Amino acid sequence: MLTIGVGCTGGKHRSVCLAEKIYSELKKEHSNVNISHRDERLW
Repeated sequence: MLTIGVGCTGGKHRSVCLAEKIYSELKKEHSNVNISHRDERLW
């Protein structure tokens, strides 16, 4: 298992964008890739 943590300060949501990009690229080659966002909010 590999865990990648991406953090961001400043409230610009760059970490979410980067995490989604990493996820989409890894998912192309590996079917068992998952993503979760620690502070996911429903707007």
